[in-house]
Amino acid sequence: MNCQFVSAVFRVGLALAVATVLWSVFLPVVLLPLIVGTAYCVNAYFTAKYATREDPAGKFVLITGCDSGIGYETALAASKSGLKVFACCLDSTSSGACGLQERSSNVQVLQMDVTKTEDVEAAVNHVTKVCGSQGVFSLPGLWAVVNNAGFNYVAPLEVTSMETFQRLADVMLFGTVRVTKGFLPLIRKAKGRVVTMSSDRGMLSCRNSAAYCIAKHGIESFSDVLRLEMADFEVSVSIIQPGHFGAATNIINDKAVEVMRATIERDFHQAGNDVQKVYGQKSIDKVVETCVASRMSSARDLQPVTDAILDAILSSKPATRYPVHGMQGYLDWGIVLGHLRPMMPDRLMDRTMKIMHF
Repeated sequence: MNCQFVSAVFRVGLALAVATVLWSVFLPVVLLPLIVGTAYCVNAYFTAKYATREDPAGKFVLITGCDSGIGYETALAASKSGLKVFACCLDSTSSGACGLQERSSNVQVLQMDVTKTEDVEAAVNHVTKVCGSQGVFSLPGLWAVVNNAGFNYVAPLEVTSMETFQRLADVMLFGTVRVTKGFLPLIRKAKGRVVTMSSDRGMLSCRNSAAYCIAKHGIESFSDVLRLEMADFEVSVSIIQPGHFGAATNIINDKAVEVMRATIERDFHQAGNDVQKVYGQKSIDKVVETCVASRMSSARDLQPVTDAILDAILSSKPATRYPVHGMQGYLDWGIVLGHLRPMMPDRLMDRTMKIMHF
């Protein structure tokens, strides 16, 4: 047999073998996002098409973190829809709390620090008296709890103090657990809803966000377990996953950034000498400057977020998760990468996030 022919056949066979291996390796990477994305869009379309809205008349909803930002806007939107709102504020005399009471007769402001058990218990007792025990309304109990209280923090993991890790977890994770457990008897009575504010950082872990990501990932797991357990009681559990809406909220406004900068400076100076030498003051300043600069790419309108929350509260078929694209532009890459994360190898995802400055 001609040696050249054998050599050519061998090369073709080797090429086909390599192509087969590459096809089997890379095809899922290409097809899985396409299949999952298509399935998600089809499901979202038919859910939206055939879902109906619950009648808001006589229904009460409790929302935490209403002093400003998403909580404030959600309280107003919910009251305009006909819901009666318990708006929980860290300071019931703040401008946001006073503004809510002035702008809507359907809003009742409650003082609540979600890290304090006594505040939560006082709110539970008050809400029970209004809509729990008497059964005055056609659907007694509390229709929905919206866990929204939270704040932002960015710094390298080594710089972040244990106090800061604990503070973020106390507010966003354990605050959510504390409030939800307190109001679950009233929610079960109404066969209502638990809606919790997560983030794209609940899907995607990013540098300089360890404390924030830990809290948001914890919220996701808590909500997943709660959804499974509450299904027996016909209680719906939904997670809201906003992308980049920092400029539309107060989370990175001038005042919030100054508070965050002071916390980072405190943590940096409390860190050991080795940590201070490795990172340096300039790198800490750059982290804060990057956070401030991100305002430019942020979405400016919170309506997509409040619409998602209201759908979770009032839809007859609420989704389990509501990813909400922020940013100015067609795609919110935090949301996109968050959905791709389970499908991509760690090293590939790490490199992608480094290139995209996540």
